[in-house]
Amino acid sequence: MGGDYKFFWKRFSLLGETAIDKCGTLATMNMLRYSPKGGTQLIVMNRYYDAKYQSVYARSIGEGSTVQNESGFYIGLETSILKYIKMTCYGDFFYFPWKKYLVSKAGTKGLDGLLQLSYSPTYELEMFIRYRYKKKEKDFTAEDKTKQTIPSIQQKCRYQLNYSVKDKLTLKTIADYVRINFRGQSASNGFLVSQSAAYTFHLLPLQLDLSAAWFNTDDYNSRLTIYEKSVLYAFSMPSFYYKGMRVAVNARYELNKHIILQAKYGTTHYFNRDKISSALEEIDGSTKSDLYLQLRLKF
Repeated sequence: MGGDYKFFWKRFSLLGETAIDKCGTLATMNMLRYSPKGGTQLIVMNRYYDAKYQSVYARSIGEGSTVQNESGFYIGLETSILKYIKMTCYGDFFYFPWKKYLVSKAGTKGLDGLLQLSYSPTYELEMFIRYRYKKKEKDFTAEDKTKQTIPSIQQKCRYQLNYSVKDKLTLKTIADYVRINFRGQSASNGFLVSQSAAYTFHLLPLQLDLSAAWFNTDDYNSRLTIYEKSVLYAFSMPSFYYKGMRVAVNARYELNKHIILQAKYGTTHYFNRDKISSALEEIDGSTKSDLYLQLRLKF
């Protein structure tokens, strides 16, 4: 049983949802929003999900993947500090009263913070730089095989430039850096640079998307993930780790309003590996490729 609610008063709005399962345990999320002027809003949010709360289809905001075993406090701000510059920042403080996956200790806590500056002087041009800091307690096994629960610290930086030309050509450039380490341990670092371009032909019902990425990470822990366009209804967020590069091309051809053909081909080449994956999925080589073909009929 549950209910949601909204209240408005001048520049304030209060909204939330509270639910109780069949055993009487509680899950609630409540948010207060203040908008003093256009383009500016301050958000304060609280959440509490009982460790024993159960609901198969429950979805809500949280650090964990389920609406369960978590409480937290979030504060965020979005505002325009200059004519074309927007600032977005937030801090999320969370607490897990019971044990979690890869965490053998009860009562762990963490922090997730972000600062982003966006610059958009025209409709065609937008860029931003983002810094994110995340600290979360996890299990760590030392060289002497002793296991303890200590903070894992992850820091990420991203610069992204989006540029479009008359709704025909769209360019996106991304530079990513990640640093991750357990407290008191050596850090793992990762770098990635990617460029993508999308072009819509004027005389043909054809759209092409090209992307290329170069990556260099110390190990799997410092992997980096970016969005890559795929065929319709398919979701592609490849992770890049070790050293290599990735190239992909996506083509969409619309014969008419009823028939659409789409294909995607991508290949990843590693500079420092002669085998990829393991067991039945092992590839004896340094290159792996993927191909998607799709025919859509609309009646």
